[in-house]
Amino acid sequence: MKNKQLGYTAVLVSALLMVGCGSNDKPDGNPVTSGDAGMSITPVEVEYSPEKGCKMLFRAHAVEGNGNPIPGLGVGANVVINAKASGTGIGLIETTAPISFVDNRLSFNAHRVVPNDKLIILPSAARHDTSYIGDWTVYQVDGSRVTLSGAAYNLETTDQLSYVIGNETAYVGTTAVAHVESVENNGTTVTDEKGYAYFYVIYDTELVGHTYVVGAHTGDGYRMGAAWSEQFPNCVEIPNDGNTTTPTTDANTTTPCGTTGSTCPNAT
Repeated sequence: MKNKQLGYTAVLVSALLMVGCGSNDKPDGNPVTSGDAGMSITPVEVEYSPEKGCKMLFRAHAVEGNGNPIPGLGVGANVVINAKASGTGIGLIETTAPISFVDNRLSFNAHRVVPNDKLIILPSAARHDTSYIGDWTVYQVDGSRVTLSGAAYNLETTDQLSYVIGNETAYVGTTAVAHVESVENNGTTVTDEKGYAYFYVIYDTELVGHTYVVGAHTGDGYRMGAAWSEQFPNCVEIPNDGNTTTPTTDANTTTPCGTTGSTCPNAT
């Protein structure tokens, strides 16, 4: 079917960053060696696939501090649709070994957070350094603290972070899933000479109107991260005869999960 172009006036949550982590889980090496650099992610279009359901194309854009594109940059990404825990301006990331994330309000064990769940940190007006923005993979869970896989060489201990932590499987009247797929047949996602890289978020049609959070990050060296959150758009065309029922989106405005006024489905 014909692709639906997605029009947006601004990137909801993106960032500027420097650090090192792995997860899409393990991006290639990072050619950025020094200086500020920036990365954003944004959805481009969505289409329906009879084999896979909804396919939403995302574009990552990486630039140096002077605005020049960064080619050859490995980009990894993850999506969370089942928010086991979330918080606004409450999280703390620490430069321990390994790196750890803390929310002293709760027990992550009680919220059934487990190793390999994904933590996505979202930017805010006060907290938007890309050394911590984007997706992380949970390594261990210990009460109000989780340790994270990967390294972040320029990371500083930072508090008042907004976040969501969870996985790719949600119950929406039935079990539904989403996942990230590379556009390339070799399974890698690498920026081209213009600093762009592309990946798909594949999701079941039952998830239309459900809030999701996507986080992206670069590989080792200086890490750059970005995030995006909104509701899954409809990807199914309604036939001209009008006899076919298709999913519809919620008309309500959704703010990024983990921020004021947000809706994080299934978060407790």
